Amino acid sequence: MGMTEVRVRVVNLADPGRWADVDLVVDSGAIYSVVPATVLREIGVEPREVQTFGLAHGGTVRRPIGDVRYEIDRSAGAAPVIFGRR
Repeated sequence: MGMTEVRVRVVNLADPGRWADVDLVVDSGAIYSVVPATVLREIGVEPREVQTFGLAHGGTVRRPIGDVRYEIDRSAGAAPVIFGRR
């Protein structure tokens, strides 16, 4: 099986005129989406808190999270986003 990517428009909730199109990997078991922090900062998204996330190998990482609007084709909705590292 290969990885599936989808083009997603990520929109700043506070300023909908600021957005970016990104290719995200589809993971049907994921709870959060991860978008590079550089992209989120470019469109003005601010973190609202930092959370700790468990990793598959048993370790943990702390990452900022915020909220964005996701648009895929004709569907859209707001949800949390993790500020990802490169």
